[in-house]
Amino acid sequence: MPRPGFYIGMTEEELIKGCKENKRQYQEALYRKYSRKIYGICLRYANSDMEAEDTMQEIFIKLFTKINQYKPGGSFEAWIKRVSINYAIEVYRKNKRLVFIDSYEGTYESSYDSSSIQKLSAEEITRLINQLPEGYRMVFNLFAVEGYTHKDIAELMGISEGTSKSQFSRAKGHLVKMLAEQLDIRKEDSNARA
Repeated sequence: MPRPGFYIGMTEEELIKGCKENKRQYQEALYRKYSRKIYGICLRYANSDMEAEDTMQEIFIKLFTKINQYKPGGSFEAWIKRVSINYAIEVYRKNKRLVFIDSYEGTYESSYDSSSIQKLSAEEITRLINQLPEGYRMVFNLFAVEGYTHKDIAELMGISEGTSKSQFSRAKGHLVKMLAEQLDIRKEDSNARA
C-alpha cells in the first residue's frame, strides 16, 4: 500500500501508465489525488452523503476500466470530471428521480445587496443550492458550476435547450429568494444580539 502523498512528485503520465497496467498502488494514488474533487461533484448531484459516496466508488471503478479511452494531450482532470458528471447524471436517470418543474410558487427575482452574499460561507451557499428542487439543482450545477452550455445540458439530460434555460432561470430566482431569506435571518439574529 502506498503511503499518503505517494503520487506527489509523480508525473501525470506515470500515474496514468500505472493505472492502465492495473497496478493497485497507482490506482490508489489516483484515488487519493482525485477523490475529494470527485466527491464534491457527487455531492452536487446526490440526495445524501451516502449516495455521493456510493456514486464516487462507482465512478472510480469506471475510471479504472475506461482509463484506456483517455487520449493523451487532453486534460486528464477534465476527462475525470466529464466521466464523473456523466455517471452522476446516469444515476439520476436510472433512479428516474429527475423532475422538471414548470412553475414553482414563490420563485421570483428580487433586489438585494449582492455584496451581502459575501457574508455567507461557501457551505451555506452550497446548502442553499442543494435545497433547490432537483431539476433546478441539476441544471444550475451543470450551467453555473460546471460551465456546460444549455445545448450541452439539453443533450446530456435528454431535454430541450429551452427547458434547460427555463430551469436555470427559475433556479436563479428561487436561489435569490432563499439567499434573501437567509440574509434576513442573519440580520435578525445580529439585531437580537445587539
